[in-house]
Amino acid sequence: EGLYIAGGSRALYEETATAGQAAFIKKYKERYGEFPTVGTQYAYMPTRILIEALKKAGPDLTADKLVSAIESFDQFDDGINTPVHSYSATDHSGSDAVFLDQVQNGRLRGLEQRIDLLP
Repeated sequence: EGLYIAGGSRALYEETATAGQAAFIKKYKERYGEFPTVGTQYAYMPTRILIEALKKAGPDLTADKLVSAIESFDQFDDGINTPVHSYSATDHSGSDAVFLDQVQNGRLRGLEQRIDLLP
């Protein structure tokens, strides 16, 4: 109780879900018969980036095409309310932001919508 947590994703709860999160939860539960875990959330963003990069890179995939596709992402939004990701030839960090949550009454409660880590 009272613990602060800074992370790249906000805890999913059905009663506070955004439209994108609600759709994600619904699809996940239909497919797997259970509520998505935190691990699922953390895997979702890089998986979405990889899928979109593979589409952008085209059918004749090379490592250079894949890297170029990823480096072309600017403010990529996965739709489930993780911080947006941007990449370039000189910046591969993806996101420079986190969410700040606190455990209150046994659940994570959002304190800040987004904290930018770099100026």
